[in-house]
Amino acid sequence: MNLETVKSLIAQGEGYKVEFKREAPSKSDLAKELAAFANSDGGWMFFDIDDDAQVIGFSARADFEEWLMNIAENGIQPPIVPFLHAFELDGKTVMVVEVRKGPHRPYKPFYIRRGSTKREASREEIRRLYQESEAISYDAIPVGGSSLRDIDLEKFNSYLQRTTGQRAEDFPVSLENLLINKSVLTKRNGDYVVTLAGMLLFGKSPQQFVPQSQISCARFKGTTVGDDFIDRKVFDGTLDNIIDAAAAFVERNSATQGKIESVRRIDIPEYHPRVVRELIINAVAHRDYSIRGSRIRIFLFDDRLEIASPGDLPNTVNYDLLFVGIHYSRNDAIFSLLQSMGYGERLGTGIPKVLDISRRENYPEPQFFVSENEVRVLVRSRLAMAV
Repeated sequence: MNLETVKSLIAQGEGYKVEFKREAPSKSDLAKELAAFANSDGGWMFFDIDDDAQVIGFSARADFEEWLMNIAENGIQPPIVPFLHAFELDGKTVMVVEVRKGPHRPYKPFYIRRGSTKREASREEIRRLYQESEAISYDAIPVGGSSLRDIDLEKFNSYLQRTTGQRAEDFPVSLENLLINKSVLTKRNGDYVVTLAGMLLFGKSPQQFVPQSQISCARFKGTTVGDDFIDRKVFDGTLDNIIDAAAAFVERNSATQGKIESVRRIDIPEYHPRVVRELIINAVAHRDYSIRGSRIRIFLFDDRLEIASPGDLPNTVNYDLLFVGIHYSRNDAIFSLLQSMGYGERLGTGIPKVLDISRRENYPEPQFFVSENEVRVLVRSRLAMAV
């Protein structure tokens, strides 16, 4: 951090990653502020600057650094390590406490940053923080109110036959233990309960328990979202079925281009089928299923295809790593089960594979956009690009 960065941050004013403090807060309030930054994306606390970004000059206690470190070590669990910087600005001292995004989230007290303020994290947000830190795999959690009778055992047996050549009764263990071994069941308070992965891959009615697992598909007339639909569907069922249905929707609502090679006509699809399928699988396998009220969305326009999957990238992955074959998955059981069913490339190779196919076969390369709430993929129409 340097003086120019400090000036720039002060000029921007308070926001998601910047907090101004006119004076040092109480120990408990400072612990909440530090934890909120560590539980979010990190940031900077400027001391002795008022809300109007006017520098007052540092006048806090002489043992400020020792006091700060003591709170970071003893007032937050697990402890964090903030960085303290001092700068001279207009003849006055500005103290900046830098807090980096924590690798062991969530931190207690359970506060997060929202806009320019902190607030107590909800139960769902705390659970999501645990998931992002990979302390738990969200798809391994039990689905409340479910039991063995909610599993489609014939579908599970068909899966076993395809992957092992045997049915459940051929294994020398109980059905319950076999389902636990396959991450389909878990035990809670002595009862067998279906896991999220088990419900989404083998449930009789997955959306009864996990309504956000649907996929919304729409083909709009023109190039913007509006009320003028050519086709629109919402798909539910197990994940393998909705992947197939969504891929078929894209194919049905895409054009083809004729090309003559020698004496034969070859039809070239608007979007490469393998690319489309792999992108849908990727969205389904890696979405954040803890986000309720938000489905995967697949929108087709005259000039492009967009696939939006709820949730940011997992905590250990940044944008650049997507393109170099780094494996990431917040849903290890879902990914593993889908892969054994024949859905998806090997770990970490899905996105590099779709880029390679696009380049080799002269299709526009997919573009990826990552925000706090979703990962969106945009694929330009091959036909529109040719116009």
